[in-house]
Amino acid sequence: MVALALVLLLTCTGVALTLATTSFVNSGRIAQNVYLEGLPVGGQTSAEAVATLQREWVPKLPKELELRYPGGSLQVPPDKLGAAPKLDVAAAKAYRVGREGGLLQRVRTQIWLRRQPVHLEVECAVNGQALDAALAEAAGKVNREPRDAEVEVSDDDEVTVKPHVVGVVLDLEKSRALLLKALTELDATSVDLVVNEEQPKIKAEDLAAIDTVLASYHTHFNSGLVGRTRNIRLATRAINKRAVLPGDVFSVNEIVGERSPERGFERAPIFWEGGELREDYGGGLCQVASTIFNAALRANLQIVERSQHTRMVTYVPLGLDAMVIYGSSDLRWRNNLEHSVVVVGDVSGETLTFKIIGSKSDQAEVKIERANVGTIGPPEKEIKDLNLEEGKRVLDKPGWSGGHATAWRMTKVNGKWERTWYDASSYSAGANVYRVGAKKKEGELPGQTQPGEPRVPHLPAETEGGRGPANG
Repeated sequence: MVALALVLLLTCTGVALTLATTSFVNSGRIAQNVYLEGLPVGGQTSAEAVATLQREWVPKLPKELELRYPGGSLQVPPDKLGAAPKLDVAAAKAYRVGREGGLLQRVRTQIWLRRQPVHLEVECAVNGQALDAALAEAAGKVNREPRDAEVEVSDDDEVTVKPHVVGVVLDLEKSRALLLKALTELDATSVDLVVNEEQPKIKAEDLAAIDTVLASYHTHFNSGLVGRTRNIRLATRAINKRAVLPGDVFSVNEIVGERSPERGFERAPIFWEGGELREDYGGGLCQVASTIFNAALRANLQIVERSQHTRMVTYVPLGLDAMVIYGSSDLRWRNNLEHSVVVVGDVSGETLTFKIIGSKSDQAEVKIERANVGTIGPPEKEIKDLNLEEGKRVLDKPGWSGGHATAWRMTKVNGKWERTWYDASSYSAGANVYRVGAKKKEGELPGQTQPGEPRVPHLPAETEGGRGPANG
């Protein structure tokens, strides 16, 4: 009898649980003892559960996520980073508790829920495009270009060094992974972004020994030549405060770059092939190069490349000029000293000045000497002109004088003078071209040139070939 009663009891209980489970499944409500983010949602519909989360849980979420980086931080709302809690998904997951599986599994779940609660979490969806856009915006604020240490030189040549600045670049890939993790956790309040440092080429310690002017040189120019003056200023600005570490090579063409109108250079007189004077972009750069060349000579720096002009210039002594042509001729010198040097340029009025700043321990006694200095007047060339009467001679194109000079640098080493640079320069002269009359008078032999016949075109002056336009 006891066994029969027990069987009847279990059968009734099973039937009751089955009926209760079936009634629950058809109720359209979440099972009792189910919690979402700690909030009881049992007995609620999915829509009511979403409303409960919106009302009691969402307001407690962090309103902003602090993105920290070296030297600062950004406060960004999670939704701007593409984060959105999946409330509907969480409510649907809660609704399925006790409704999944076969009848036996659903009954077991109902029994379990009578003794233990079920706690569920809300997941977060992250819009990748929004996150990438927010990261790109953050990079614009985080990224910082490295800045080289610089020197300042006062009017009385007192030298001070401005410290360098280390560059910072946001590591987008690693920072993105950290942000995804933080946004998924939903309650995170801060993230340390990953940044990479970019070291400047010139650090303060590289310039620590700089304390004096090793050499200085200035030249004069005509500020009335507006285009040429602008070119000189542009090039000087590009070169000013350029540091050259020991062993490095200074190059005018590398620093100044191409002389094009897109980069601000203007047309100005230059020496073309054979010494012809024409206009082209970058006229005036040779004066910049020549001024630096003379300063570098006096600072005892090693001259690597120097080219003379095809004809004489007036702003430096004969034999001490330096021609530069972008992509061809350059002025280059190596810092062969123990410490770094800095090239400082200035344009004031009609005076161009370059100083080589360095360490007193590198200062040398230097003198520049020249010999074989001489000039040659322009030769003459005659062209017969059948439209000009015999006996007449007219200057058609003026020429220019040529010259030659040998220059060298003497440096005192251990009490003795040594020659450390030498070059001989020769500048071709351009001919004075005259038109000479070849027109016969009326009544002379047949075959004479008659009025109205075409004039013989002028031939170009005969000059030595050059290597292209020099930015004189």
